[in-house]
Amino acid sequence: MSKYEEIQNKIAELQKQADELYNSERKTAIQECKEKIKLYDLTASDLGLSGGAGRGRKAATKTVAGKSAGSTKSKATAKKGRKAGRKPVKKAEPKFIGPNGETWAGRGKQPNWLTDLINNGASLDDFRV
Repeated sequence: MSKYEEIQNKIAELQKQADELYNSERKTAIQECKEKIKLYDLTASDLGLSGGAGRGRKAATKTVAGKSAGSTKSKATAKKGRKAGRKPVKKAEPKFIGPNGETWAGRGKQPNWLTDLINNGASLDDFRV
């Protein structure tokens, strides 16, 4: 048997031991949590877990080194349920106001009310805030 094969066999054996230890400690942790929840009469909302039905821990695929290969999202992103790097959109202040109180921030397609007024001879600057 080559040195490489020996090391691979040791890795597999250690991974098996790590998985058994993980499962054992996980069962203990679950039992301790259940006891504390019962003792202090905690709810899912108290624990911040009232995010909705169907949410839960996804089974992660383990690699040879024991690291999760399942998800590439950061923990903070996964908790919030948003895609990585996405920020909330800030609503733009209106830059144009029409004669009937219509507003337009100057983003996207020009609204029909403004297009109609410009086609009838008005200037865009006439409606600038």
